[in-house]
Amino acid sequence: MWYPNLEGPALEAYRNMVAELKRRAMTELGLPESEVVIRPLRPDDFQGHVSTSTSDWHYGITAVTWDEVISSQTVADNRFIGINGISTGGNTVAAGLLEISNRHRDLVPLAQVRITHKGNLSRYWYVEPINNWENYAGYCDDPVIIDQNSLVTVETWGRTASSLTNWGLLGAVAEKRGLLINPLR
Repeated sequence: MWYPNLEGPALEAYRNMVAELKRRAMTELGLPESEVVIRPLRPDDFQGHVSTSTSDWHYGITAVTWDEVISSQTVADNRFIGINGISTGGNTVAAGLLEISNRHRDLVPLAQVRITHKGNLSRYWYVEPINNWENYAGYCDDPVIIDQNSLVTVETWGRTASSLTNWGLLGAVAEKRGLLINPLR
């Protein structure tokens, strides 16, 4: 189920996801809790994949078909990823690509997202309602966790093709302290 705000069941699911990310990092990397950092998910956390030259989430919907936006990318060693949400256009206004208002929200065509890792379909999310929410973000109560060195594929299905769409994944990453400068705690 999707929620327009990170509260209630979505917040509880996020907290559980972060705790599990931290537990896996500590166990698999043999680190004490003080050496594990939790930070926001970035596009280049999927090794070898950067969506734009600025590493921002910026994906268009190329066709009314399944489109691999992250295609069999490996999560880096010493990194554990949790995905708990989708943003479907909040950055569009900032990027100046499209002025989204109440009458223009139907231009955001993202409808479905599939996440596959370790060769199995992990999540199949219907996300179209998020396009009409005030903050253009939705948080789920069933996050997915992707382990280090795992292959991941993310596919989207849109209602119509559009290059005027910014959308991205929301989540957290657990990794060894010191891999990035100034990560959030």
